[in-house]
Amino acid sequence: MAALMLPRRLPFLLALLSSTLMTSCQQASVDDLLAPGVSRDLAKHRRARIQDLHYRLHFRMVPGMEAVEGRLQLQFQLLQGGEDLALDFDGELLPQWRCNGAEMALADMQQVANHWMLPAASLQPGMNQVEFGFRSKVAATGTPLNVYRDEEDGGEYYYTLVVPADAHRLFPCFDQPDLKAKFEFSIEAPTDWQVVANGPLLDRQAVGEGRHRHDFQASKPISTYLMAFAAGPFEVTEPPVGGDLPFRIWHRASAGEAMQVADLTEMHLQTVQLLEQDFQVPYPFEKLDVVLLPGFPYGGMEHPGCIFYRESALVFDHTPTAQELLRRSTLIYHEVSHQWFGNLVTMEWFDDLWLKEGFATFIGYQVLQRREPELQGWLRFHQRVKPPAYQVDATPGTVPVYQELGNLFDAKSNYGPIVYNKAPSMLKALHALLGDKAFFDGVHRFLVDHAWDNATWEDLILALQEASGRDLQAWSERWLLTAGMPKVRAHWQEDVRGRLQSFQLQQEGLQGQAHPWPMQVDLLWQPEGAAAEILEIPLQEFEQEVEALVGQATPAWLLLNAKDRAYGRFLLDPVSRRRLAEELPEIEDPMIREVAFTAMVDALWEGEWNPRKFVQAAEKLLGFDGEGRDLQPRLADALSHSRVLQAALLACHRFLQGDEAKAHFQYLLHLTMQLPLPPELKLPAFRTMARYGSDAWFLDLCRDAARQGHLEGGPELGTRDRFLAAAVLLAHGDPEAETLLAELEADESLQDRQKYAFMARAASPDPAQKQRTFEAYLQLSEPPEQWIQLSLEFFHWPGQEELCFPYLRQALDRVLWVKEHRKIFFMPAWIDAFINAHSSPQALEVVEDFLQANPDLPLDVRRKLWQSTDRLRRVLQARQRFP
Repeated sequence: MAALMLPRRLPFLLALLSSTLMTSCQQASVDDLLAPGVSRDLAKHRRARIQDLHYRLHFRMVPGMEAVEGRLQLQFQLLQGGEDLALDFDGELLPQWRCNGAEMALADMQQVANHWMLPAASLQPGMNQVEFGFRSKVAATGTPLNVYRDEEDGGEYYYTLVVPADAHRLFPCFDQPDLKAKFEFSIEAPTDWQVVANGPLLDRQAVGEGRHRHDFQASKPISTYLMAFAAGPFEVTEPPVGGDLPFRIWHRASAGEAMQVADLTEMHLQTVQLLEQDFQVPYPFEKLDVVLLPGFPYGGMEHPGCIFYRESALVFDHTPTAQELLRRSTLIYHEVSHQWFGNLVTMEWFDDLWLKEGFATFIGYQVLQRREPELQGWLRFHQRVKPPAYQVDATPGTVPVYQELGNLFDAKSNYGPIVYNKAPSMLKALHALLGDKAFFDGVHRFLVDHAWDNATWEDLILALQEASGRDLQAWSERWLLTAGMPKVRAHWQEDVRGRLQSFQLQQEGLQGQAHPWPMQVDLLWQPEGAAAEILEIPLQEFEQEVEALVGQATPAWLLLNAKDRAYGRFLLDPVSRRRLAEELPEIEDPMIREVAFTAMVDALWEGEWNPRKFVQAAEKLLGFDGEGRDLQPRLADALSHSRVLQAALLACHRFLQGDEAKAHFQYLLHLTMQLPLPPELKLPAFRTMARYGSDAWFLDLCRDAARQGHLEGGPELGTRDRFLAAAVLLAHGDPEAETLLAELEADESLQDRQKYAFMARAASPDPAQKQRTFEAYLQLSEPPEQWIQLSLEFFHWPGQEELCFPYLRQALDRVLWVKEHRKIFFMPAWIDAFINAHSSPQALEVVEDFLQANPDLPLDVRRKLWQSTDRLRRVLQARQRFP
């Protein structure tokens, strides 16, 4: 980022500050307005001054390039002159530029941080046009234009990724979401490359030996963070589908055989049809291209007209597991939903990020439930979506769904479980409250009223109020604008006959909030020896009497939130917890069983249940019924089995110690790897157990799996699984590990083997290798960011805590560097990996010392540290309470 320079044209800046168009800007200082990044004050001021933006961008793509050269022609309408206008750019501007036809020099503009001040004297009320030549960096990671160099075919695949606010690092622009613009690309590339962008391709023509120029139609009005193009030696598959929406898949040649073209096509196009019906709004764009990118740091990115996906999220080199197929489905449904929520209607500012991400997740599971009902979408929502939100929302570092944001430089920190997990949970509860018709009538109104424009949470709530006739202000204040969540319990008294004298539901804020949360609680009431009942109880206060239960026999057990319509930490009373620990395997209703298991997990992390008893209950649930060849796992559902196994292993690893923990690991290893699990459970169990198994027979199993490419009597393994098996051997110092890794790296039939070799070597117990891996994490250009994030859990292999401990403080010391140079999702993953690899008082002391030594640490970073430290603190408290 360019150094901060004091502007020579101070009168123009003072005039800008005194503008009567934007009251908020009257109070802003020069430093605040033109701070690095894009401040909210600057965004508001520009929004009031300019409109009708059109970017014409030309890029020259050259194999092996470390920087890309481009040209920009930017048109915009200026509503009022008289002031300099800040244009954002954090690359290299070429010496000459033009403004409204006049030749200009760089000296005619002042640079303040990453802003270039277009001089007022060169601008005019009405339409303006500026033209620039520019140069921007290209690398495998850390740049807005990334490159993946393919070890399989030697090709180079270039793609943009500028979310949330990196467009100005690629080209000069007004980089804020509420200045939507048309984007028109012209991209020159080698003849054997294919190029895709937001708009349809208009023309492809030769521009010299071995090169072609690709000219694209201008896009619909979109925000800068949504502009996109990709270029490289792609193969393009155009399925023979009917309908008016052009659909193509862009992919590496090596992915072609494994790509399930018909499935991917149907999933995308049928989702479009379903959402057109639900929203009563047509698909907004001219085409739907799907671009599969190796090394892409996220599962997907919803660019209008050309969704980018991580290749391995949609294409499998093995028979996919139930988890992988579910993840593929929900990812596709999420990204297609964004074409309406985020692309057609975009949040005004990233404080309302939930408007697009929360909606895309919620709508994605709506599609899952309708299109693939056999997957039990709302059960999966409970298993996969809610737990990460509960984990963060229980910490002192939690934030509201609506997160105030002063500068887009900090926008990456707004991404996380509150936006992706809590927000869709709120929408699910709101949908249940309003009913399907009123909810989707409100959604239709919202989309129509704000099409091709921006909106806020108030706009959505207004549309839903008008459609439903209900006042949602109190609901919004609690669930959107207030941080945290309630902890809900049942409390009762009984008489000598075993009849209830009183029954209350009680809620309290986990951080001591002063106001209750309105919700609808489904109370499952299980009488002794009789059928269960579910009562719907509106809970509006901290304590609420349930008169309907007075005089009833005391239940054998009860369960709060049995239908999973509410959001909060619903705790079991001790009697119900003991009974459910025994009876959980016999509960047939999968949702009730999963909600009860969640309540057990909550009791564990709230410090209300001995971890040993939790592990024993989980082992009982993971056990088998029958004898001999008739053995059958009690949990036949692969996703439920994996969830319970992961929770049991985590509890053993974090709460138990020494021989006690080892004995439980060995038993769980026996349950999953020695007893006859069906194939659909075997591979997920192997992936989960790999980090915790150390018995000699298990190491032999891993050795055979890595070499032969399958588990004994079980499913085939993909490249990643074979390297995982090798990593197990490496982590335990097996003498054959390095030889085996070298064999796998040399096997040209294994795709992306260098990525997985980097991942596996992070597990090495060799101090020199640990040091090399950590140093690689801090390089700007290599390895790709996805490789690093993939390897973090290998770096912190169980049993290597002492070896990794010195890196905890080093990782914390680099957290601001990580925030600046890595993309969204990476910083919290970095913090959590290094903190929660440890369960010792010494680790907590390191984090607390770091926080004390850095009192000026930005609040968003401090909150992420509080979120991750909360689990470490809870582990230490539980160990003291249950020694």
